[in-house]
Amino acid sequence: MTALKHLEEPAARVSTLGLNGSNSIWLLDDDASMLRALGRLLTSAGFSVEKFNHPAAFLSRLEQARCKVAVLDVWMPFMDGLEVQALLNQNSPDTQIIFISGRYDPSVRQTALDAGAFAFLAKPFEDEVLVKLIQEALQAKQRAAKAKHHVPDAALVIPERILPVCKQASTKAPLWGSCKWVSGYDQGPIYDPTTIPE
Repeated sequence: MTALKHLEEPAARVSTLGLNGSNSIWLLDDDASMLRALGRLLTSAGFSVEKFNHPAAFLSRLEQARCKVAVLDVWMPFMDGLEVQALLNQNSPDTQIIFISGRYDPSVRQTALDAGAFAFLAKPFEDEVLVKLIQEALQAKQRAAKAKHHVPDAALVIPERILPVCKQASTKAPLWGSCKWVSGYDQGPIYDPTTIPE
């Protein structure tokens, strides 16, 4: 976790709405009225919400909870949204980021998207647009998590009794070439049961 002590401000506040902080939508905006409005909107849409008025409070919260989707204002004092995005990418790379901005700047938008932001909205925007984007961001996160741990249907985790055979066969190709590692799968080698040697 990147040290954030130099960012601490006595006025930084966090407000938690909902029951499950680890699964909530996090909002960061120094505009109190916008923060309240977004909080009401997302709570009414069924999301658990955490609200932050300062980047230091937002980033410090990462030490206690995980953020699935972050809605970030771009222009804030002390630290702008792009700087917060950089720290999120470092400390919470799985977080989906949606930017909102009252000043539309194509270069800022492109920088945010190039750094992995899920979306970039210019204020004002329709409530339904933000809600839909958050739903899509959550779905994208779920798909990515499933893909990361996916193992082909025809492949099984190799049993302990087969492992020595697999190692031996893999050194005597093409005797048995079906033993392989699956990218992103951390539970061991797999084999195709249709090609196990007699």
